[in-house]
Amino acid sequence: MFKRLATLLLGIGLIGLGVLFFLAPERAQITHLLMQFWPLFLVLAGLVRVTGYLIDRHPPSPVGGIMITAIGGILLAANLRGGQSLIEIFGNYWFWLLVAFVSGRVLRQYAHRVGDGPRPRAFTPGAIFFMLLIVGGGLAANYLVKNSRSLDGVNLRVAVLGGLRDYLIPPLLSIEDEPPQLFTPLLNSKLVITNPTGDIEIATAPQAQASARIVKRIRALNEQEAKQVAQEIKLQVTPDGKDYRITVNTSGVRQDVDTPIMITLPQNIEIGVEVSDASGLVKLSGLRGNHTIRDSNRLEVSDQTGKLTIENLNGSIQLDRIHGDVNLINASDGIILRDVTGVMTLDIKDGGVSADRVNGSLRIKADDGDVEVENAEGPTTIETTSDVTVRNFRGSLIVTSRHGSINLSTNEKITADVKADVEKGRIRFSLPEDCHFRLDAAASQGQVKVKGFEQFSLPHGEGSFISGHNISDSSPLIRLRTNNGGIQVKASGLMLASREDE
Repeated sequence: MFKRLATLLLGIGLIGLGVLFFLAPERAQITHLLMQFWPLFLVLAGLVRVTGYLIDRHPPSPVGGIMITAIGGILLAANLRGGQSLIEIFGNYWFWLLVAFVSGRVLRQYAHRVGDGPRPRAFTPGAIFFMLLIVGGGLAANYLVKNSRSLDGVNLRVAVLGGLRDYLIPPLLSIEDEPPQLFTPLLNSKLVITNPTGDIEIATAPQAQASARIVKRIRALNEQEAKQVAQEIKLQVTPDGKDYRITVNTSGVRQDVDTPIMITLPQNIEIGVEVSDASGLVKLSGLRGNHTIRDSNRLEVSDQTGKLTIENLNGSIQLDRIHGDVNLINASDGIILRDVTGVMTLDIKDGGVSADRVNGSLRIKADDGDVEVENAEGPTTIETTSDVTVRNFRGSLIVTSRHGSINLSTNEKITADVKADVEKGRIRFSLPEDCHFRLDAAASQGQVKVKGFEQFSLPHGEGSFISGHNISDSSPLIRLRTNNGGIQVKASGLMLASREDE
């Protein structure tokens, strides 16, 4: 009875889906919704299987049905969040697969009936192996997502498979039928871009006027339909005092559209850029001026001269060759800095920091992410909950971590105080043996070890150590503290000769 009802419901659903496709006037919009919500069919299929098990033991185990339901829910959540690869999905949601598998095994054991035969074991060796496989694969996928930038190009989106793809999910067709719009920005004017529906790329070129153009990418069944929709999409460059507002008018368009904006500015002119609510990549290259990027996704800036303010970004950030201050507020992903000069203030909620060749002050607050800094020339302050690695620093250094390890090393002359505090974790510090410094190290529940410095004599097992090495009036203080972990201070050789006398 139940199997017949399930078959009947499935048939009615398929017939209704077919009628909807052939009678609906705007199939592209409907297929866009189906592309997002198709995992609901998996959820329903899994629930049908679980119900069949509970009613008449067909199928003989609920594990498959619960797993199918969990997979459908995970894919639905991934589709609604958008922009995820299969590796990202597995890395983010593997725990729920594990919960579904365990729930199915437990349900099978405790819903056992006398007439079903011997009571099955909840966890057989094969089941335990499968659980370990889920955990190991999930942790590996999560590690790859957080540590490999190459995954950005592996965009294996969840979609309908097979030859139905071109019909159920029409391709994005590119239409570029309008010439670039020319305008003449004034010195210290500003470009304001709000709610763009695609990537933004702004660069410079040796030209007298600025130009702006868009590419209209429209999800449609054929090129003729795409061209009809493209006529309703307009790029608007509107003067606002000495500033310009750049928008893409898509009102009345119901299809899925993507309209990247490409702007080229004259070289060596200072023009500010303000971008808000960008759903795609914002890429700035070779600009001069003060810029603000807020409430957007990914950001790439290179060869920038001027102040950069970044607020509430939800994606990765990459800054290369920046000559000016950077103020980053409430970012939700990792950041990469390379060759930056100025005052860097970074506040990151979820994600790590990788910085190299920082010529200026650097202040980092990362709530949940590793921090790696190399070749820092100015004062550096780092506050995080995870691991911290700092190499070849020259200015003052203050590092605080809640439950990560702190690894400091330099071949440079120590010219300013160094402070490192960690609540739960170890501290490792490697520095030249011919430096002069004062050392104050204490480990509440651990040992302090000093290696390679002949002047230091520390008994084995000591939890604190205060002494000096080649002390002079200008000797900096190295203060190291950990509540639960060890401290090691090690000589790395002689300091760089080119830096010693500076």
